Amino acid sequence: MRDIACGIMTSRKAGARRAWIDETWGAHFDHVYYSDHRSPLRNVVHVSRATHYKSNEEKHINFLNRCGGFLAARYEWIFCCDDDTFVFPERLRQFVREEARPDTVYGTVDSFRKCPGNPIFNRVGRELYYPAGGAGYLIPSKVLAELLPLKNFCNGYSDVSFGLNLREQNVPLVDRDDIFFAQTPEHFGHPPDGQPTAISYHYIKTREAVDRLRGHVGASPVREARFRIPLAWWW
Repeated sequence: MRDIACGIMTSRKAGARRAWIDETWGAHFDHVYYSDHRSPLRNVVHVSRATHYKSNEEKHINFLNRCGGFLAARYEWIFCCDDDTFVFPERLRQFVREEARPDTVYGTVDSFRKCPGNPIFNRVGRELYYPAGGAGYLIPSKVLAELLPLKNFCNGYSDVSFGLNLREQNVPLVDRDDIFFAQTPEHFGHPPDGQPTAISYHYIKTREAVDRLRGHVGASPVREARFRIPLAWWW
């Protein structure tokens, strides 16, 4: 099995962001995009017909249910994030090697204690913990295989729905908001090129922001980091 595969949520309007990922951190991981459109040449799988924000829940659950079994059988870990997330590959691999447990999901965990003003907790319960999708979350392949098929709880948020699935299956979820950051470096008072321990940042929406962070990624590998998508994934 290989170490990490990345599933990246996107939309038909975000071609520039996908290109930035392919040029920078995405070149270091086998990765696939899932979207409201298909593009076999660009490694984009069609999982929803909707383009609005609330379709992210459908996209995420459909992607994991359709593609998760394939990924879990071939990779030790699956890292899910958005197309405006920036990831530092070697730092993520170091975390997997040195700290991560194969029965636990890791990310920035949102809770009522952290975000008491978030109305979602009035709908799903104040005891819920869920990993913030923008920061990305790391799922062990064994855990993902046991979660399938996941439920779509129809609350409009991909990460909340995933957290509800984790709660139903009693999967351990560890908050590492010290390394997975759900906002930009500037939001946390970090240098524009990020702090040395960061694994990910969110809301990296411009080429300028990508270029500020890419200096810590390292040279791209010779082999393009994509895998051949099974025909069964196209619909």
